[in-house]
Amino acid sequence: MDTGERIALRSRVLIGRSAACDLRVEDPRVSSEHASLGWTGAIWEVRDLGSKNGTFVGERRLAAGERIPLLPGDLLTLGAPRPPATAFVRADAEGPAASARHVQTGVVRAASAGLIVLPDDENPRASIVEQHDGS
Repeated sequence: MDTGERIALRSRVLIGRSAACDLRVEDPRVSSEHASLGWTGAIWEVRDLGSKNGTFVGERRLAAGERIPLLPGDLLTLGAPRPPATAFVRADAEGPAASARHVQTGVVRAASAGLIVLPDDENPRASIVEQHDGS
């Protein structure tokens, strides 16, 4: 929240301290696999994964395993109900961005205008194009 950085999300995002997480958070209040975000096809949902210090939407603490909608403008905090805990603000109502992740390096390439060029723009070897129907 402090950085103002925008994060493009895939359809499922694991949040926590573990290196296996899609969104790594270096905060001792955050569990190794703390919470997840998921796109239902219509809305984003946040789910607490049994975290020790809690996942909060606004001032509300989620029960372990509970899923609730995360709406534009909602404040999501991990480990405490308000900053200085790790906090994110849901910026918009957009669904997940198409992306591709390199299996060995973990580098993620996000689509731009429905196009992903692999391995990168300077060395194009393959292109993935998103169709109008989302496929």
